[in-house]
Amino acid sequence: MIALEPDTDVGTEQLAVRTRWELHLLMHVKDADVNIEIGALVAAVSKWLHGNRFGLPVHPAEFFGAYPDEWSQEKRAYEEWRVEFEVRGYLGESVWAGEGIIPQTVLVSYTPRVGVDHEPEYTEVTDATLPNG
Repeated sequence: MIALEPDTDVGTEQLAVRTRWELHLLMHVKDADVNIEIGALVAAVSKWLHGNRFGLPVHPAEFFGAYPDEWSQEKRAYEEWRVEFEVRGYLGESVWAGEGIIPQTVLVSYTPRVGVDHEPEYTEVTDATLPNG
């Protein structure tokens, strides 16, 4: 993980975060057709990453790009590519963890006919289309 940044608050009192990741893929330059092989590996890993949730309760991963990396002195014998992706998730427990009263009936009304005084004018929400206000 190369970055952890705040994301949009969704009203659960959890910390919404964007995590940025890098993978470094290496192949020895002595491998036959190393440029073709590393390209195929980069493409396969990128495809696998994009939309993956990794078995976690997070948003699907978003692939950002794949780039050849500069060789450092100790990696001169390797072809190296960097794959970048992002995963959004939430840290901590949600205040909406299923405890409390679950509504059985949902009612709707439109401004200015809202509030206790206008309760008889509310319409129950069902599978039907909502009335026009």
